[in-house]
Amino acid sequence: MEKEIVIKNKYGLHARTALKLIENIKDNPCQIIIEKDNKQANAKSMLSVISLGASQGSKVKVTVKGPNAEETMTKIVDIINQLEDDE
Repeated sequence: MEKEIVIKNKYGLHARTALKLIENIKDNPCQIIIEKDNKQANAKSMLSVISLGASQGSKVKVTVKGPNAEETMTKIVDIINQLEDDE
């Protein structure tokens, strides 16, 4: 399952916002990949997510594979959309 998301947080996916995402999905059994500009990141890896350089307004593609992929995707979209209220 894939979905494109626009990063709305004015700081993008920096360390603090990436950590909030990872804390919410680290125990999820699905494989979760975030892609920006053809560069892929394991969504459960802080360094990998930060290395994407996803700033405000960036479009990222989230891919979820595994059990409960639809439910997991909904959770990820909700988390990323809530990040816009941070800081």
